[in-house]
This record gives sequence, C-alpha cells and structure tokens, in this order.
Amino acid sequence: MRYIRLTTVLLLAACGDSTTTPPTPVATSITMSPTSVSLEALGETTQLTASVKDQSGATMSNAPVSWATSDAAIATVSTTALVTSVADGAATITATSGSASGTVAVTVLQAAATVELSETTLALGSLGDTTQLSATVKDAAGTAVAGATVSWATSDTAVATVSDA
Repeated sequence: MRYIRLTTVLLLAACGDSTTTPPTPVATSITMSPTSVSLEALGETTQLTASVKDQSGATMSNAPVSWATSDAAIATVSTTALVTSVADGAATITATSGSASGTVAVTVLQAAATVELSETTLALGSLGDTTQLSATVKDAAGTAVAGATVSWATSDTAVATVSDA
C-alpha cells in the first residue's frame, strides 16, 4: 500500500501544471480600410486604417504601423495614416508592420465644383460694344483646375451674343 501511495504521488506530481509559453505574436497580415480612395480636390484628405493580425489570426491592436506613398507628388501620407491629395494621378499607399504589408490605391482627379467669372454683371454703353470675360474653374477646395474647358452661352441672344474667342 505504501508503494501505491508513493507511485500515486509521483504520478500526480508528474501530471501537474506544465505551462508552455505561447508563441510571440508576429504580424502576418494587414487589412486596409478603405481599400481604394478617390479624391476630387487638391488638398483633400482621407483617413486610412490598418488592422494587423498575427499568425493565429488575432488582432494586434498595439502593433506599430509605418506608412509610405509610392508617389508624394500625387498623394502624401502622414504617420497617422492621413492621406492628402497633391496633384492629379495615381499613387499607392502602403502600411507595414513587421514583414506584413497592405496597400490602398489612391486616385486623384480634380473635379469642377465652381466657376469664377471675371465679371458677374456687364453694362455695355452702345450697340456693338464688346468685352472680354474670363472664367476660372475650381475644385471643392478652391484650387484652380488646370486645363478645364469652359463653354459660354447667353440666356438671350436678342440682347447679347457670346463667342469662345
């Protein structure tokens, strides 16, 4: 009986808590949001987010992420993932954490939001008088849209005519 008790004690001691150290989390994937961005005004901004996951698929909420742009002449990105449009074109924003990375496609194409005229009212003194008008097309941020085409028209051709010249 004494040997049975000793054997039981040894078996229980051998089966005691054996703690194994869990593997150190390593960034293996990054999911980006949004996955693509279209900006229509120079100086327009948008915020990106990156969700970093480890080898077991768990989110690594405190994983450091670095940000880079493929073309700073088109779009820049800050250390806090704020993207700013600079000029028309396309760029890729890359987020990196360890050996994992994710990308976002950024397209910048200025869109006309307003048209500023050199004159908003005209008073011509005599029949046949002419004046030259100019127009500046601007995006939503108030930046001139280079190369924008303006079409001219009059609301009453019996009063005034207009040409593109």
